[in-house]
Amino acid sequence: MSFPGVTEGIKWEEHICFMVAEKLFVITGDDRVSFKASPDEVEELIERDGIVPNSHLARGNWVSV
Repeated sequence: MSFPGVTEGIKWEEHICFMVAEKLFVITGDDRVSFKASPDEVEELIERDGIVPNSHLARGNWVSV
């Protein structure tokens, strides 16, 4: 929240989300945190234990912890 332009909101009735200019970059809920990564970072991240492609947003380079 300390970065310029970051806002917090509720999406889909129960998920706390963080955005810049209405573009999501972090979604919380369902006992996990999902975040957007660059295409190059996704492969490196999912090699780590506990990080998986997000079931609904993987095509958009989202991962979940």
